[in-house]
Amino acid sequence: MGGLKMLETKVHFTRDNVPVAYYIVSFCYYLVSYFVVVFFNVALIHCANKVLNNQETSVGDGLRAATKRLGPILAWSLVGATVGMILKTISERVAIVGQIVVALLGGAWNIVTFFVVPTLAIEGVGPITAIKTSFATIKKTWGESLIGNIGVSTALGLLSLIPIPILIGVAFTSSAWIIIGAVVLAALYWLALAIIGSCLTGIYTTAVFHYARTGSVPNVFSEEQIQMAFLPKPEGKISGYFRGR
Repeated sequence: MGGLKMLETKVHFTRDNVPVAYYIVSFCYYLVSYFVVVFFNVALIHCANKVLNNQETSVGDGLRAATKRLGPILAWSLVGATVGMILKTISERVAIVGQIVVALLGGAWNIVTFFVVPTLAIEGVGPITAIKTSFATIKKTWGESLIGNIGVSTALGLLSLIPIPILIGVAFTSSAWIIIGAVVLAALYWLALAIIGSCLTGIYTTAVFHYARTGSVPNVFSEEQIQMAFLPKPEGKISGYFRGR
């Protein structure tokens, strides 16, 4: 009985009295992850923006540009990590309905901040100004910018299914080396897809952001293609919200 009580006490402590160290480590993980992702996305978008403006660029040029933006990148990483940590903490402590609400809030946050990284990369402003700029751009382009991003994700999602039947077939060979080789190749394939997806999304987002802010059409797009992002949307509750009606 004594051992059972100790086990119950331990479980109770783990669930309801999470050590402060857990939150500190989680926040540090969020911060480092955000910083690395944002840093390289800023480098990518800087290069994409120069190409769209018929200027020469290179990987080194993008990395140097991101290095010059270390302050804004770190500040935005702190904001993103804080919001992510808050949503994660709430999600772990509420019932299923609360988790749905948290998911909706997280989705809304992702939409509002969709153009934050291009703003950091191109305009070099702080996180608060970047959020305001992102929201203003979303109000103008929310339909096509989100649909375009979903289109890229959907296409890559379908391509990511290709290795699955191969892995299933290899599993029946009973050869450890063949299975390991197939798993490694599949992992490399998925990593390559993730990198390609990130690059395509960054380029597309940069093109839409560029046109929204400057009014000029990027050289790799036709005027008709890029202006589709700015066609009038049907008026409704969602449209009215994003248009600030």
